Amino acid sequence: MLAGLERVSTVHLLAAIFATVRFAGGYGFVWLVNGGVINFLAWQVGVSLLHSVVARAIAFRQLDAPVGSAQFAITELLNARRFASGAMLVTSLGVALSQLDRVVVAGILDIEAVGLFGITAAVAGGLGRIISPVFGAVYPRMSRLVVEQRAQEMRSLYHLSTQLVALATLSIAAVVCSQPAHILLLWTGSEHSPGTAACLALLIAGSAFNGILSIPYALQLAHGWTRLAIGLNILALAVAIPAYTISTANFGIAGAAATWLVLNVALTLFGVRMMHTRLLPGELIPWWRRSLGPPMAAAMCVGALLAILSPPPERSVAGVAWLAGSSVFSLVLVSLATPLARDELTRRLRGRRFF
Repeated sequence: MLAGLERVSTVHLLAAIFATVRFAGGYGFVWLVNGGVINFLAWQVGVSLLHSVVARAIAFRQLDAPVGSAQFAITELLNARRFASGAMLVTSLGVALSQLDRVVVAGILDIEAVGLFGITAAVAGGLGRIISPVFGAVYPRMSRLVVEQRAQEMRSLYHLSTQLVALATLSIAAVVCSQPAHILLLWTGSEHSPGTAACLALLIAGSAFNGILSIPYALQLAHGWTRLAIGLNILALAVAIPAYTISTANFGIAGAAATWLVLNVALTLFGVRMMHTRLLPGELIPWWRRSLGPPMAAAMCVGALLAILSPPPERSVAGVAWLAGSSVFSLVLVSLATPLARDELTRRLRGRRFF
């Protein structure tokens, strides 16, 4: 409810507080009562219930309504059943598509390859932690703008949120894709084969495109339109099953990662075009030219430059310093190429005197 009221900061503040209480407090509680899995789980349940009660009370306060004034309305539930079932189906298909590579790799390759793929997939999955808060903030606002028929504000929000996601994901992807062996060595402490490094680079690139797709998907949900996402996910699954099988059998984990990248690039090229045709006609070219094209071009240039300048991988303070410097360098250059960040920087610097 708080997310729907666009109280995103409150949602994340509560999540941070109760996550700390749930886990840090859980260890203390188990220690006080002399351990036990049941006691730990009981603490988790209790804190989760308290989280729900507090969030409910804050939501009703934001609505300026007494806590006990709400009534269950079956008609509201029935009215939303079509959209809810569509969104649930999209989510289920999306989970199946995102986990398919792991299933195929586990079924075809040996346990060592499965472990290596799991390591690289864990790194690539970290992009989701960046994208999720943006989606959670943008989707309620888009829904509100759709209901209020504020089309121009909707277009502005769509472009700005695309730029924000592109800036965050592509600046990270440029660093990882340009020096995957370096990152694997720093994280695991051991050198890996070129195929494993290529797998990480391909997975992170595919995850970056997948993250960019979250904003067009939020726009579809805001309009209550789930049919396109359902159709695209079913088609992607039908193509992905044989594609993953063939690529993994012939090229190992790098083949599976390449398939993930190709699928997401195809969805970005064709799925977004179909979405624009119905919901934002005339905005596809500006979306590519202004919102996505500049940060993508900058990220590709940064990645190529880092790949050329990158020193031999080593697990040392110097290696960590190089990775940190590369990340800052990538973030700065991609930010300067992104209209949202560049305009904000210009606005803040305008009128200031440095001498």
